[in-house]
Amino acid sequence: VNQTVANHFYRQGLFDLGDRIVNEAGEPKAIAIRSQFFEMHQILKAMRIGNLEPTLKWACINREKLKQNGSNIELKLHWLQFVEILHRGSLSDSLHYARAYLTPFATLHMEKIQKNKNF
Repeated sequence: VNQTVANHFYRQGLFDLGDRIVNEAGEPKAIAIRSQFFEMHQILKAMRIGNLEPTLKWACINREKLKQNGSNIELKLHWLQFVEILHRGSLSDSLHYARAYLTPFATLHMEKIQKNKNF
């Protein structure tokens, strides 16, 4: 029960409360879960201010798991980053980014990329 309560607090981003439950109840298993929720909240915080770098890093690290689940979130994130660079007005930077990060997805998603449809 203590681990479930601690996980609930971690899921909500209330790490101080979750840590207190873990420390008082002596639930070392919850510590591993804490780091995953902490990473998730850091990624969400960065996304809220328009920083996709932590999310892209996470997607790159978890590429194989995402592929196994049939997810194309890494492509979508790179597309968002490409559009952001393009909006900043740097055509050459956006083309460089596309060549570097969108090209690997071209064989599987060329039609979608060309049509700029939902991936």
